[in-house]
Amino acid sequence: MATSYAAAEAILNSDSRWIAYIDAANLYYGICESAGPDYWRVDVVRMCNQVLKAYNGKLIRVKYFTTALSGQAGVDQKQFEQDTIRVYGKQFQPFMGKTKYDDKTGSFKEKQVDVRLAAHLVGDLCTKACEAALVVSSDSDLAAAIGEARYYAPGRTIVAAHPDGVPSGAYTDVVDEAIPIDAGMYRNAARLDVTLTKYRK
Repeated sequence: MATSYAAAEAILNSDSRWIAYIDAANLYYGICESAGPDYWRVDVVRMCNQVLKAYNGKLIRVKYFTTALSGQAGVDQKQFEQDTIRVYGKQFQPFMGKTKYDDKTGSFKEKQVDVRLAAHLVGDLCTKACEAALVVSSDSDLAAAIGEARYYAPGRTIVAAHPDGVPSGAYTDVVDEAIPIDAGMYRNAARLDVTLTKYRK
């Protein structure tokens, strides 16, 4: 397991539990930049397992933080969540944030997505809900939460996966490894409609 950053104190084994935390909007725009918008319905559970294939342990849960604005106009987030739950059950947990109209810009903005993700990350690590965390986002604001998790839950493994394929410098000192997600990884994970077709057979 190659790592760009300081190694975690804990040694992961086959019983180690991973939880993934996905910033849906950040993932969507990363997909559009690298693989193209046709892959916005990527199988996120399979994608996370692809990212973690070099690590020991089991992905027990994927927490998906989103709002109605997390994708392009017309993207049905609710249907995507329902389809993913149909395949993966409780292993996939969506969390819906809020939207707020900004009078200055004349547009809606996402609210409570990053904060909620950060709260779950710190809470899960501090309560020992998992031994390792995968943060799927390039948002530099999350680096502070990862740093807090490091402080209050020392020894836990924290890996970042960057949806746009470009590691964020803000994560350098707080994660064990930064893994760029490229177009090939999205395609290997497959679109959710492919997974659903196999699931129905």
